Amino acid sequence: MKFKLEMIKRANANHIIVIRRSDEVNELLKELASLSRNTIVLPSPPNARVRDRDDRKIRREMGYSKYLMPSRELSVNLREKPIVNLPLFNGLRYDNYITRLIQRSLNIPLHYIEQWGGGGVAVAIGNVKEFQVKSLGDVNIAILPMNWERGLLVALEDRDNYLLSLGVLRKIYYNTGKAVISIPKSFNNEDLIDHIRLGMIRVNDNYEEIEKTLYIGRIESLLSSQNILKK
Repeated sequence: MKFKLEMIKRANANHIIVIRRSDEVNELLKELASLSRNTIVLPSPPNARVRDRDDRKIRREMGYSKYLMPSRELSVNLREKPIVNLPLFNGLRYDNYITRLIQRSLNIPLHYIEQWGGGGVAVAIGNVKEFQVKSLGDVNIAILPMNWERGLLVALEDRDNYLLSLGVLRKIYYNTGKAVISIPKSFNNEDLIDHIRLGMIRVNDNYEEIEKTLYIGRIESLLSSQNILKK
């Protein structure tokens, strides 16, 4: 509910329509009324069904498979069409000597590392399975496990942040700076893609939700605090 209220504030809504359940609290309606002079309250339909969490999850999964199947793979150059909430391949890269020094300092074997000012991201190898943040002097580095990207839902957006298509991130190739994304076979607006936005839901090959990767939000907060992310 707090999230919805914040959306209304940011949208500066002229009209607010509330479908009220019988247990809706009056304090909430008062707050909505303070956000807009035109708050319209309607009763909930008498036969409306309230779905539980498992039911909503199943319906989302059915929506993913219906939308994305049949699918095809799209190769994207992340230097040209960046990930806006994790701008890989647009920061400072280190040579092998410096990378080895950083590995020894962090005591973590690294596959890839990149820095933007006071923030950075590294991809670990070996026994690192969970997301973590390490400090290296004045730089905070988000450590991601290997193959962290596999199965993440992503948004393909145009230059105005308009959603063109959903996709599933399959692989990032750090040696070439390219990503492979599964998209609907019917999608044909590749030329309009300006950037990619990571989601926080991971799905398997059957488009079933298997994880919420909340650390994506932590990475965004880390990079935003360093004024790294594109506004």
